[in-house]
Amino acid sequence: MTMQQFILRRLLLMIPLLIGISLISFIISHSLPADPVAAFLSQKSMEDPVIVATFRKQWGLDRPLWEQYWIYLKNLLQGNLGVSLRTHRPVLDDLRQFLPASMELAIGATFYSIFLGIPLGVVSAIKKDKLLDHIARVISLVGVSTPVFWLALVSLYIFYFRLGWLPGPGRLDAGMELDVQANITGMYTIDTLLQGKFDTFIIAVKHLFLPASVLGIGTLGLVTRITRSSMLEVMCQDYIRTARSKGLRERMVILRHALKNALIPTVTVIGLSFGGIMAGTVLTETIFTWPGIGRYAYQACTKLDFPAIMGVSILIALIFSTVNLLVDISYAFLDPRLRTGGR
Repeated sequence: MTMQQFILRRLLLMIPLLIGISLISFIISHSLPADPVAAFLSQKSMEDPVIVATFRKQWGLDRPLWEQYWIYLKNLLQGNLGVSLRTHRPVLDDLRQFLPASMELAIGATFYSIFLGIPLGVVSAIKKDKLLDHIARVISLVGVSTPVFWLALVSLYIFYFRLGWLPGPGRLDAGMELDVQANITGMYTIDTLLQGKFDTFIIAVKHLFLPASVLGIGTLGLVTRITRSSMLEVMCQDYIRTARSKGLRERMVILRHALKNALIPTVTVIGLSFGGIMAGTVLTETIFTWPGIGRYAYQACTKLDFPAIMGVSILIALIFSTVNLLVDISYAFLDPRLRTGGR
């Protein structure tokens, strides 16, 4: 199977996957022991059966559940995610508005975990059972086991409230939101660079650093541990001993021969973690007042906004599938044997 056929097959498999995700999300959201009508109408309006019936008919809540899902599925196959009960806007428009902020946060958290996790893992493997190894293992253990919401609150208290080293919640300083026309990508760090607003870029990076660090600390621990274990396994292989016997520098042996092969399981972890970061931004975005998909999903759940909840679920599933596909493609570049079919 060629790479083009593999990519096409994976893209086609996304269709039944998204349909299955939509069905599961529909069943779970409609199984909640709550009525969305009560979440949107006042107590006085709830006492009027005409108003209640009109609301249910307007949003299609008076139809049987199977018919509601069938209508939703037909619209989904046409690229229509429905209309949000809370914002009264198409869910697709809401996702377009809030997705860039979450993507910026998730990408920042992923780069943070990569740039710190891989070097820590390599150093930990090279200095096995020494002081640096113990420090790296403690950092990874703390990163994996620390609750995100607790770390977010503590980080805000220390670095913003007590020390004043970093700015508080939000994507920019107060009063600066209208000064930035983020209409290119929606990511402030990129748009400010493209517009030549370097002072605003620095401010955007400062605001991004703390929530991205908090969100990426768990992935940092995983990347460090996986890189360390992979490096220890690779360093015992015959081709590493052969490279050393040829007189290559230790730095060249580690970076060119050992690390490249050890990165294959690390890339898998990074890819899966990126999807997990996107799905787990709810607490971080809520604490840091970050206007992304996480806050949008939280507000949709509190109001039983079924179309919005399902729209976010499908979007996260699509991101997971896309990232997994990119990870599989990256294997071919990391391991030449995959490009030649193992020959």
